[in-house]
Amino acid sequence: MNDSTEFYYREELMDHAKTPHNHGVIKGASIRQKETNPLCGDEIEMFAQVEKSKLVEIKFSGCGCYISQAAASMLTDKIRGMRLSAITKMNEESIMEMLGATVTPARKKCALLSLWTIQKGIENYLNVNKKKDAKK
Repeated sequence: MNDSTEFYYREELMDHAKTPHNHGVIKGASIRQKETNPLCGDEIEMFAQVEKSKLVEIKFSGCGCYISQAAASMLTDKIRGMRLSAITKMNEESIMEMLGATVTPARKKCALLSLWTIQKGIENYLNVNKKKDAKK
């Protein structure tokens, strides 16, 4: 990545951190999951609506450093409309590519918190629905 590209992505990160997309709550959400990064105090709560194994709506709330907030904003834009199975397969590389900027090892947990949160929420959602299906 050249210097001008790196600058562009840093500007984009700052824009997402200052005015995050999809910030808010969804009442009656299919998925509601809250996670924190105890090392720095970042906190993210994800709210998502699921229909036919697809994430059709997503919002987040929370507070933290600009990397955690920008990553949450960018991730919610990226995963809206995706199948749950595809979201669960996302990894650190997916997030770093999405951010488009180098994140120091100390800040990787900040960048990954929103992914871990939605993946944990999906896991819980699938477990609850598996139990409901087993009772039928």
